[in-house]
Amino acid sequence: MLLRFVRNHQNRGGYYFTCAPIDNRVRQQTSTTTTAVHLVLQTMGVTSYTDENGYYHLVGEVLNSGNSNMENIEIIATYYDASGTVIGTGNTDTELYVLPVNTATPFDVLEKIQPATYQLTVQGDPTTDQPFPGLTIQNTATSIDDTGCYDITGQVNNSSANPAGEVKIIATYYDANKNVIGTAFVYTKDSEVEAGHITTFDLSSYPQQIQPAGYKLQIDAQ
Repeated sequence: MLLRFVRNHQNRGGYYFTCAPIDNRVRQQTSTTTTAVHLVLQTMGVTSYTDENGYYHLVGEVLNSGNSNMENIEIIATYYDASGTVIGTGNTDTELYVLPVNTATPFDVLEKIQPATYQLTVQGDPTTDQPFPGLTIQNTATSIDDTGCYDITGQVNNSSANPAGEVKIIATYYDANKNVIGTAFVYTKDSEVEAGHITTFDLSSYPQQIQPAGYKLQIDAQ
C-alpha cells in the first residue's frame, strides 16, 4: 500500500498520513445537531454506521479550541425517532485523557439502537496537567490483514528523561472528506518504555474492516 507522510494542521495534535486506496463504501448518514456544554469543546467530522452485531456507532473528534487543557471529557448522545421522541442515550470518553489546546482527539459512542436523528453534547474540566513529553511515533507501515482490517505498525521513541508507562497509540481513520469513519487504540509491546528507549506497536482496526483515505496517530502515556 502506498503511504505519504503529511503534517496536516486541520487534524491537530497528531501525525496525519494519507494513503491509498480510498474507502469507497457507503456509510449510514443521519442529520445531527451538535451542542457543547463548554463552548471550547466542539465535535467535528461526525459520521455513523451500524456494525455486524447491530450496534450503532457515532464516531468523530472533539476539538479543544479554548485557552487551557481539558480533561474528563465526556460525549453524550441523545437518540430520537422520526417523530422527535427520545428513544435512548449513550455516552463515552475521548481517547486522549488530557486534551491540549488546539488539539482534536477521537471518540466512539456505541449503543444497540437505530435512531432517526441524534444530538451530541460535550462536557469536560479545565486542567493544568500536560501530556507526557518526549514521545514520538516513527517508522510506520500499513497493510490489510487476512480479515480485511486495517493494520498499522510502527515504533515509539521515548526521548524524555523519564520512563513512560501504559503507552497507548490512538488511531483516527478518515474518509476523503476528512470525516471520521472509525477509531482504534493499542498499547505498545513494552508496558513501560524506559528513557532513551524505543518500543513497537501493532494497531488493528479490528473488527472494523476499512481502508481509510487517511489516518492520524496520537500517543497517551503516564
